[in-house]
Amino acid sequence: MHSTVSHRSNARDLLFDLAGPGSAGPVGARMLAVRAPAAGTAPSPNLEHVEAIAAFLDDAAVRHRESHLNKPRLTWSCTLRTSPGERVLTDSQWVRAAEILLHTTRVAEVDDAHAPRWAAIRLSDHRLTVIASLVRDNGEAVEWRGDAYRSHQACRQIRDALSLEAAVERAHARARRVRAQYVAVV
Repeated sequence: MHSTVSHRSNARDLLFDLAGPGSAGPVGARMLAVRAPAAGTAPSPNLEHVEAIAAFLDDAAVRHRESHLNKPRLTWSCTLRTSPGERVLTDSQWVRAAEILLHTTRVAEVDDAHAPRWAAIRLSDHRLTVIASLVRDNGEAVEWRGDAYRSHQACRQIRDALSLEAAVERAHARARRVRAQYVAVV
């Protein structure tokens, strides 16, 4: 499992880049989850509603923009990729991976009643992008310093929680056997 973290000015541009109408994003992309612990109902996790989901994710940042003028990038995103040789995860396993990622990076902790809004988009069998607002529903900013380091910690936790390590170890062992056979022949 590997992760790549980035920050953007808003969720709308990122969502439209990934899966919006006319995007160059993956053909099989699908929305898995849209969550907001304190906001009540979230839009349907359906990519046909990209505009509504983008507005939903950006809502807290827009409402509290004045108090966060010195922070131009209020949208956090992280792409998770499984390693070659790892099994394909189900949608529910990807959502669990997103929850572990958000909790470990402290962007949206599990027990936080005012956690920021977030969405998870499965871009392919081996890739998921999680998008979250860096403004909580009560207007406070999320402390995201060190998020890249913590995302790597989250990858290790996800590997353990979803038992992905064994598949990678088997792939590495197979590669070592192939190299050994090649050296023996030469």
